[in-house]
Amino acid sequence: MARVTRAERKLSRAELVAAAVEQNREIWVRLALRITGNPYDAEDAVQEAVSRVLAGAGNLPDVESAGRYLTRSVNHCAIDRVRARSRLTSFAEPGEPGPRLGGVDADQEERLVVREEKTAEAAQVKEMLRRMQELPQAQREAIELLVLRQPPLKLREASELTGAPISTLHSRLQSALGNLKKMLSENVH
Repeated sequence: MARVTRAERKLSRAELVAAAVEQNREIWVRLALRITGNPYDAEDAVQEAVSRVLAGAGNLPDVESAGRYLTRSVNHCAIDRVRARSRLTSFAEPGEPGPRLGGVDADQEERLVVREEKTAEAAQVKEMLRRMQELPQAQREAIELLVLRQPPLKLREASELTGAPISTLHSRLQSALGNLKKMLSENVH
């Protein structure tokens, strides 16, 4: 009976996640730090995302897919942390000094409120996201990484994450934006 090498056998979910973490951890921490503004929350968001993915179900066919899935999870976990901080209330009575939870600075709070108040723009974004599903997968991925992600990745970071050359990612992004612009302008007329 022939011996199966490690490369020939299918990697377990834990092995795929471990490999993705080894390759992308620094990028994820920077991403979470940009969103949360706090290094401790950033680390916690990455750990929470890894835990969720490890505990989750579903198929992760390779390390690249695991990396993309974890990148989205880190993004969501970091946003959840910012939102949770803004919802926490004070132990002290109004106007009295005392320990406070959820210290969100005014800029973060204002950004969250402004984002939630833009309902007209939300409809436009919903239409754009619907139209994005009509784009080829490679173009959709370029837009998600370089435009829609908060904060967007730099071309170099996206290239490291996906393994695609920077020029290819740039070309995919330009094509995707042109296609979206054409689709959305058809919708207006």
